[in-house]
Amino acid sequence: PFVPSTTYLKKIIAEFHAHDIPVCSIPFVGGETEEVYFKLFELGCDGFSTDYPSVMFSVIRKLKAQNQNESRISERQSREQP
Repeated sequence: PFVPSTTYLKKIIAEFHAHDIPVCSIPFVGGETEEVYFKLFELGCDGFSTDYPSVMFSVIRKLKAQNQNESRISERQSREQP
């Protein structure tokens, strides 16, 4: 089977984004694991379709919490700088 490399996927997703085209994915293998959705997010996917919505939403909640923590740290650091 054709399994594109991470480098290729990042490049092609960036090309779509350069033309304002969102990229969505349907993981056919491993969709029951959080790792798949974290990887798709890391690659730059804008959305997912899944047969495992509870797993996907768990990942979305974790990514959202991580983003909020990073925002708080950034705000704190900008207040501390002269």
